[in-house]
Amino acid sequence: MNNKKAFLTEFFHQYDPRSLEAYIKLGGFDTLKKVIRADKEKTLQVIVDSGLRGRGGAGYPTGLKLQQSAAIAGDEKFIICNADEGEPGTFKDREFLEFDPFKIIEGMIICAFVTGATKAYMYIREEYRHLHDLSKNA
Repeated sequence: MNNKKAFLTEFFHQYDPRSLEAYIKLGGFDTLKKVIRADKEKTLQVIVDSGLRGRGGAGYPTGLKLQQSAAIAGDEKFIICNADEGEPGTFKDREFLEFDPFKIIEGMIICAFVTGATKAYMYIREEYRHLHDLSKNA
């Protein structure tokens, strides 16, 4: 029996990725609402306990990265979403950009909230020029 849920890709092909209203209808931004109402430290601990890791080559623990970022004092912090997809033969970033761009934005806002970041940037490689407008819309 498979008890796994594909929560990362659950909205793929389920809505028009240009429509914020369609994303919200599916439950988009519900997690963000919960996070904003919760304690930041508890939210960080949930992320640590989840075991979530980066999707790139290093696989660095996301919770640890966010805890370390939150611990650094500063008036201005940044969230960088690297959608470069430099590993040969991978298309994970392109798929998210194309089929669920609002989830990327939601994740970036959650990261900014728990770390105290004030600005966020997304890097999208030039080869994905066709996805730039879709990402800007989100």
